[in-house]
Amino acid sequence: MRTMNCRPLCRGLSGRLLICGLLAVGISGCGGSGVAGGTTGTLRIDGRGLPEIQLRLYQARADDFVEAGFGVTVADGRFELLQPAARGALWLSPGDYRVTLESIGPPLQIPAEFQQPATTPVILTVDPGQESIELDVNLKTRK
Repeated sequence: MRTMNCRPLCRGLSGRLLICGLLAVGISGCGGSGVAGGTTGTLRIDGRGLPEIQLRLYQARADDFVEAGFGVTVADGRFELLQPAARGALWLSPGDYRVTLESIGPPLQIPAEFQQPATTPVILTVDPGQESIELDVNLKTRK
């Protein structure tokens, strides 16, 4: 059996970048951020859990909104929250959050008002000790 000597590959900058890139792909897995989520929940739109809906949570600060984190739904509408830029798991603190919605998969018409923190009608109140969230959004009856 022949063994490979990887030292020449590892010596140069390009070799190090190649190894770092392979490690990053191996750590993150296929199609995921590689970061375990925090607070869990379920999003139902018009009574159904849908995949590939990105929800972002914002907190009001002075005259603006600050993003607290985000999640992306799987087939049945479940999600786990991450910090902005997927820096780590997001465990929600008690308080009020504005939730924006965006379809990132098959076409789903989400009205523009749901896509901005200043206009979204979806407000989430997290109580002390609450470990998961349930969001029910009705788009069919919106005018």
